[in-house]
Amino acid sequence: MKNGDFAAKTAIVKATQANVERLEVMEGFKRITAPFSGTVTQRTTDVGALINAGSGKGLELFVVSDTHTCVCT
Repeated sequence: MKNGDFAAKTAIVKATQANVERLEVMEGFKRITAPFSGTVTQRTTDVGALINAGSGKGLELFVVSDTHTCVCT
């Protein structure tokens, strides 16, 4: 009887930990970072719009322009 209760409570703890990890991963998708410095020059989406991830090539969300000037010698 005690072993069954322990197993059930252990399963609840593991499920809760998995849910916390899932939420932490989802939190990471709130911020999009570019692999380079630049300025967002065009936004093609609205704040709060649902962005469908993982459906192949989707719509362009932003245009980021490199604002550094090149001094070539």
